[in-house]
Amino acid sequence: PHVVPFPYVAIVFGETVNVRRGAEFVLGSPRVVAEECYHVLQWRRLGVIRMAVKYLFFTVTRGYDNNPLEMEAKKQASEFLRETEEYTS
Repeated sequence: PHVVPFPYVAIVFGETVNVRRGAEFVLGSPRVVAEECYHVLQWRRLGVIRMAVKYLFFTVTRGYDNNPLEMEAKKQASEFLRETEEYTS
């Protein structure tokens, strides 16, 4: 991860997770790390141009919380953490 100055706690560009300066604590959160790693998979799946355009379009037209790419990442991160906990318990 890279520490950069921007308003989000973390944001992914391609395969790089960027964390806002002062918010490095999020790297200790399995949920945040899992979600950001899923965004890396989205970038790989969609490619740089499609991911950037879709993410921007959805954020502008639906807002961050209703962005399908964010909703998918949150869902997949939750599922991953649930399965990981079941496996390690």
